[in-house]
Amino acid sequence: MSVVRLAERRLLERAPDPEDRRRNIVTITAAGRTRLTHLDRLIAAAQDEFLAPLPAADRRNLIDLLTRLADHHGDKHN
Repeated sequence: MSVVRLAERRLLERAPDPEDRRRNIVTITAAGRTRLTHLDRLIAAAQDEFLAPLPAADRRNLIDLLTRLADHHGDKHN
């Protein structure tokens, strides 16, 4: 979702940067924090359900391996 749409939904605020009027300062609102917390809970529940067959040690190992892959490939796009 775009910054404009998030601002329209009052999930964040945009204000001109006083030091550089070409830039905006973007700040999450209380409503945005509430929405983010809700989404974090939904994601955690989905991950718990998906990873349920794995013991805790295997979950941690899988997450570590996937994070390493994402970090490696993410560096190529920066």
